[in-house]
Amino acid sequence: MYRKPSQTLLGSALLATLAMSLPATSQATSTTPSAMQQHSVTATDRASQPRILGGVELGGYCKSIGYWGVVLVQHNAYGWKCHKASKRVGIDMVRACRWQYNNPHALAAHRSRSDPYSWYCFLN
Repeated sequence: MYRKPSQTLLGSALLATLAMSLPATSQATSTTPSAMQQHSVTATDRASQPRILGGVELGGYCKSIGYWGVVLVQHNAYGWKCHKASKRVGIDMVRACRWQYNNPHALAAHRSRSDPYSWYCFLN
């Protein structure tokens, strides 16, 4: 589904920042020769790591459930509300992720409680 860049909450710069902040697949934790040996990633390793889907497009989600759009009422991760006239309701971010990525297994998380733009969707 095509979305105008102005409609997304997490722009490409923020998504790039999120991707750069993800932990590496494997890292040596000491400088001993045995710790410096190359670690091969197994299917089990990959399966245990969450797969990042991307950001959350809250305006579209709010419209899909009958509201006019989204508004930020407090500058924190939980400050987003769907609104219609003077009515404002909290947003279930998991449902927003499942709607956006059309995946019943999608989950939501934020990187910082104080950052309203830190939400992202992932698969476990």
